[in-house]
Amino acid sequence: MPWFMEPVARWHSSFGTQTFRQRKSCVRADGRRAGHLHAGIGTPEAPLARYLANWMLSDRHHGRRTSKGVYFDPQATYRGVLFGTAMVTLMLTADARIHEVLQISADRFVRPARLYVVKNVDGTPKRDPTTGQAVMDLMMEQLLLPKGRASDDLRLKYDVTAASDHLEEITHLLQAVHDGRVQVVAYDPRHP
Repeated sequence: MPWFMEPVARWHSSFGTQTFRQRKSCVRADGRRAGHLHAGIGTPEAPLARYLANWMLSDRHHGRRTSKGVYFDPQATYRGVLFGTAMVTLMLTADARIHEVLQISADRFVRPARLYVVKNVDGTPKRDPTTGQAVMDLMMEQLLLPKGRASDDLRLKYDVTAASDHLEEITHLLQAVHDGRVQVVAYDPRHP
């Protein structure tokens, strides 16, 4: 099962209970209230979550037997797999621990990105056989705070190129939800 299924199973287990219907919102890290039924990694969009919760509550109210499984939402599962793949790729290729990976953000990219000429074993530039142009490679880096460092001037560059496709897809998903913007979430190194 994907890594996010255990927390999702706990989230789904509250469907159809009175406490689920009473939970209108939760408090975010910045103190503002956020919708409890906001789609997340492995959790469905609000209308589907409300539908499932009301359906299960109705089954219990009328004495019908309710399924005990986890309800599958393909889009939510896709988000979970996408985030998980990005995290694992970053941990394996950027030599980053979870502490550094949690800091990845749209506002921490090193600008401009590095552009390299790909070279052959003999040191000559590699050429595209169809165009004859030199083959270029792009290196994307993030300024991240390694474990044990606390101030912004101690940030190091981490190569996040291997996960750039995943990070771009995550960016598009976030922009679709937040009116074309990517929300910046403050990172606190003391957060457990």
